[in-house]
Amino acid sequence: MDASIDLVSVYKELPMPVAEGVPVVYMTEMKQFTERQLAVQAALFVGKLRVPIHTMGAEGKVTVMRTDADIQKDVMDQLKWEPFLNAEQLGVAVKNGIVTLSGIVDSYSKKIGAELAARKVVGVRIVAEEIQVGSSPLFDRTDTEIAEGILNALKWHTAVPEELLKIKVEKGVVSLEGEVKWNFQREAAVNAVKNLAGVRSVNNYMTIRSVITPDDVREKISASLARHAVIDAEKIRVELSGNRVVLSGTVRSLAEKDDAEHAAWSAPGVAAVDNRLTVAVGEGDLSTVSIL
Repeated sequence: MDASIDLVSVYKELPMPVAEGVPVVYMTEMKQFTERQLAVQAALFVGKLRVPIHTMGAEGKVTVMRTDADIQKDVMDQLKWEPFLNAEQLGVAVKNGIVTLSGIVDSYSKKIGAELAARKVVGVRIVAEEIQVGSSPLFDRTDTEIAEGILNALKWHTAVPEELLKIKVEKGVVSLEGEVKWNFQREAAVNAVKNLAGVRSVNNYMTIRSVITPDDVREKISASLARHAVIDAEKIRVELSGNRVVLSGTVRSLAEKDDAEHAAWSAPGVAAVDNRLTVAVGEGDLSTVSIL
């Protein structure tokens, strides 16, 4: 490529709409590969793309790799976006798409919220959550006070059969035991507890009791995945072993992986979900610039 070519001038001549956050270079007159390459280099040069070119296909599609620095910035921005989090209390490190969260927060719900926020970011493959809960003196509670708060919270929660649960509190760590019919009841119990002052973590030991028909449940889960707007159901396999569901295949992001697992848990009688879905390289951590 001629070093004397003004890349900024080349870029200014290109319309650059953004599709799903990725600049798209439309080429109407440039036909040769070198001209297409020049256009992308121009876009990179002026900073519209923060990532280096990874591959360029014969059909004019350029795949660009998101770097760990890109992912780190996006995770930090996502943490700042969440109104209930103080991003200054949290640290973010990224290596090969693996995000490690650290720091100290004043409640268990913020600890979980930070992990969920990180999982939303494109390119994140795994989240290692090392955040500690250091309860503020303003929210400090004895185990007895926490237990009383839990009983009151569950008593007023219509989705939780409180009479079926056993509760243990030790140094702010809450353990829930019992047998329920649906997974949403397990989730509702945890959600009712995790926001209470003084709670440092929640152990969910509740089990699900139900008799299911494997073929019927498999069909319902597959149908639910197919209806979901952001899940590519064709790349997900659903298998059953008793009342245990195994999900395998590939997804484009951790958020899609979580959505697929949630769909599986929503089936009646499911007692466990083994989520073996992987974030495919070239899906969750790559972006595509189309040169048409």
